[in-house]
Amino acid sequence: MPNILTQSKVIITPENLSFHIDKTAWYAVNITARLKSEKQRGEKETDDEELTIELDYTTFPKPNADNNLKDAPAAFSGGSQHNQEKTIRIIVVLGLGKHTLTLSPQYQAEVISVWYEPLILANNKISLKLNETSKNRSEQPWMTFALVSPHFTQVTIKAKVWWHFFNGDDVQIRINSVIISHATNIRRHKHWLFHARAILDIFGREQV
Repeated sequence: MPNILTQSKVIITPENLSFHIDKTAWYAVNITARLKSEKQRGEKETDDEELTIELDYTTFPKPNADNNLKDAPAAFSGGSQHNQEKTIRIIVVLGLGKHTLTLSPQYQAEVISVWYEPLILANNKISLKLNETSKNRSEQPWMTFALVSPHFTQVTIKAKVWWHFFNGDDVQIRINSVIISHATNIRRHKHWLFHARAILDIFGREQV
């Protein structure tokens, strides 16, 4: 996984990160950042940190909103993250040559890592194995996938959840800002596509 950013840093002005692709193919361009809310910035602050991204001058606005980049799913916002890490993965075909990723902060942003990885297209399917675990979050956004192609027709997600003593893991999925619900979920878990069952899932359970 080639690194575009060699080490984490705090940025206060727009930053252009260039990288070179050796072969035209599908790639995942990954950005992980941590941003603060207005309260975390200080008692007298009245606004949250924000960070928007562009890839080769392609922007990622809110779905069905004209050029509104802030608070978009494929952007970072201290108001929702509360200084927790979030990762945005841009799934895109990149051509041979130089590419530029632009990070534009409001006030400042802590950029943890930026890297890219090639993806394998087989039988008209792209598989992305994450093997990542989210811990101690309270409904803050964790991952966003920006699919830069009109040809995606289906998304399949597999997750593993655990029951932890008096509480269990829950995972909410949104596509174009619409919450995806499961028809068989009870009312309590209506908006959580994946959820752990009390006691039964103490050793974990995979769901698709």
